Amino acid sequence: MTEAPAPAAANLAGVKLGNYRLLRMLGRGNMGVVYLATDEALLRPTAVKVLTWSPTEHDPEAWFLAEARSVAKLNHPSVIQIYSVARHGPHRYIAMEYVEGVSADVMVSRKGPFSAERATEVILQLAAALELAHAAGIIHRDVKP
Repeated sequence: MTEAPAPAAANLAGVKLGNYRLLRMLGRGNMGVVYLATDEALLRPTAVKVLTWSPTEHDPEAWFLAEARSVAKLNHPSVIQIYSVARHGPHRYIAMEYVEGVSADVMVSRKGPFSAERATEVILQLAAALELAHAAGIIHRDVKP
């Protein structure tokens, strides 16, 4: 039987998981919380997703590992790279490439709607990444702007 993941903490900023020092929360999703972290071994910014999801009908740790393995198979400029999956104390996490920038919804709120050309460019990049994922048997259930 698998241990339940650690309960969702309000904020793990400052905590060190493996080589990763969590600096600040970047976002929260259905499965976990993503933090900006510093990889203290390689001295690079890293995004670290900490598992907080614990459904009763599935093994959350197995699901989390399957997600990381699926994404790690992909190689595309619009798909982040997975660095590692690990457990540190009660926390399960995925360390991945950190891409600096803002989301499309933030860009639109700051500067107004994209031009037709820019919107088409963004949609084509997204579609290419999703097509690659689909070809690998991955269904992305959490596409965000």
